[in-house]
Amino acid sequence: MFKEVKTSTIGYILFGLGLIYVIFSVLIGGEKALKIEPDLRNQFSMITPFPGTEQYDSDYIVKEGLVDLDWFYRSSVPFDEVFKHYTDELEKNGWKFHMKQKNRDGTVSYYFRQGDYFANITFLDNYHFQFNLRWAM
Repeated sequence: MFKEVKTSTIGYILFGLGLIYVIFSVLIGGEKALKIEPDLRNQFSMITPFPGTEQYDSDYIVKEGLVDLDWFYRSSVPFDEVFKHYTDELEKNGWKFHMKQKNRDGTVSYYFRQGDYFANITFLDNYHFQFNLRWAM
């Protein structure tokens, strides 16, 4: 009824190497993420918030190979002024403009880079925006 399949030595070797890779990436990526999170939070603390904005939510993910920190704001001024402020703040702290992206949901994101870190400002509408700091392995 069932056919017996013999596993070759190469199959065991490939399986073993794959398992070692997964374990290694989880251990190293997770350990590195735990070290990077405080640095990203410090980067955030060096950026002066736009006057008059109100933080209404925040979220974060810290796991193997990824640190993703999000802050959500409400503003009483249009995004042009907010964007200029954050561009100046990021550049003052060593961040370089990387790219602009129009998203499928109609929002617009602006990416900045500093080494292996990314900062992202996404305008959700004219008076709400998300500020994100991210590191990924």
